[in-house]
Amino acid sequence: MKKSIVTGAAILFSMAALAGEQGAMGKASFDKIDSDRDGYVDQVEASAAGITEGQFSAMDKNRDGKVSKEEYQAATQSKSSDSSRDGGAGGY
Repeated sequence: MKKSIVTGAAILFSMAALAGEQGAMGKASFDKIDSDRDGYVDQVEASAAGITEGQFSAMDKNRDGKVSKEEYQAATQSKSSDSSRDGGAGGY
C-alpha cells in the first residue's frame, strides 16, 4: 500500500513536470523569446523564457547553437501533435 502511494505520487509529480515544460514552450511566441530581434533564439534567450537546455537542444536541429523561427515552429507544432495524441503529457 505504501509503495503504491509513493509510486502514485511520483507519477503525478512527473506529469506536473511535463506539463510545466510544455507550458514554457507553448505560451511564449518566438517573437517574444527572441529578445534581441536577430531572428534566432539563443540559449540565453531560451533559458530566460523557461525553455530547458534539453528542449533547446531538441529544437536546434542543425546544431548551430541557435533556434530559427522555422525550427521553433516545427518543434512547437510537433509538440502540439504529440500532446493531442497522448492526452497532453508530451515532452522531449
